[in-house]
Amino acid sequence: MYINDKKTEIKLVRITRDDLSVGQKIAQSVHSTANFAQEHPQPFIKWKEDTNSVVCLSAKHEMHLLQLWEKFKEQTSCSIFYEPDVSAYTSLCLYADESIRKQLRNLPLIGKEVANV
Repeated sequence: MYINDKKTEIKLVRITRDDLSVGQKIAQSVHSTANFAQEHPQPFIKWKEDTNSVVCLSAKHEMHLLQLWEKFKEQTSCSIFYEPDVSAYTSLCLYADESIRKQLRNLPLIGKEVANV
């Protein structure tokens, strides 16, 4: 079922650190989505069946990502990914209705700097 009302549309929002390479950003955002699917199977299935819509945003660095995690983990289903290869948190994925997305409007789209070159 697709929800036509944009205010009620659920999206998976992936937020990945902007201080990573393009390749790392892609891989890390996939990791956080996989974590989300495993940790929150019911919201993941509902999102997949209803909208299957994804937004990919950037956080400035690890501390910024952790601040976002702290803010949203109590508001919605949310998963963060820790990359052991770099010993750091690299990406988070959250279940976002319009109220959550409004709080994220100040974050840039991932890859925007590449698209503007």
